[in-house]
Amino acid sequence: MGRSLFISLLFIASLNTGSAQTTKENRKLLIYSPLRTFFQQNPSFKEVEIYGWEPRGCNRLTIKSTDSLANRQFFDLCFEGDKYLFEKQFGKWHLPDSLVESLIDHKADYWHATVNIRYDSVFIATTHKYYPKDDYYFVRIRDSIWYIKGTAALEKELQACIQHISAEEKLTDSVFIFTAILKKDSTITVDKQITSANKTYAKALTEALNKSHPWMPYMHGGMALKFYMKFYVRINEDRTVRVDFRQP
Repeated sequence: MGRSLFISLLFIASLNTGSAQTTKENRKLLIYSPLRTFFQQNPSFKEVEIYGWEPRGCNRLTIKSTDSLANRQFFDLCFEGDKYLFEKQFGKWHLPDSLVESLIDHKADYWHATVNIRYDSVFIATTHKYYPKDDYYFVRIRDSIWYIKGTAALEKELQACIQHISAEEKLTDSVFIFTAILKKDSTITVDKQITSANKTYAKALTEALNKSHPWMPYMHGGMALKFYMKFYVRINEDRTVRVDFRQP
């Protein structure tokens, strides 16, 4: 693994006298990167940023590269479709939780961590907020979308739509990723197919997704809005179906 060194760049403890809120910010630089092999395999990458780090690899990555065609690419590894596309294109990704976990105070009322990884270093910035016990404070809840009948029901609907396809038609790629538009009327329309050359299966899955109803529309500020979403569909060997879709 090599030798590693943590350098503490900045530590600030600030007190907001109006609400007696304490904010602590910490900056750490690790002079070693556990992802050197990953960067060697992807030489155009300058940096990978994780904004809002979470444990167990469920993170949203922004890739900054020297490639003029795609200077920045975004992948949400909480979504199986993005994780599949990421690993297929760039290989396995693993940032040890221990690098960041040791800097997190779970007793804080709120915490946030940003991690910037390069070939030879890891930079971690954390913010912790502490509120008085008798104070009220508000935490923003992330907007979410879902199939009102439930994900299991959607998987059964997609499974049913492929049963008429002959078993002799082999799957060259069992993963299908679609982009779709979630409309304000709780319906969706598949926009395009990103992966898999299996046109017969793709057509059947597209038709089933377009018929799926009702969806909880995307809400923002109390209003239903049109939302662009991604679907991940995997057809298993026994012809059961696994489905996932990316959250806002």
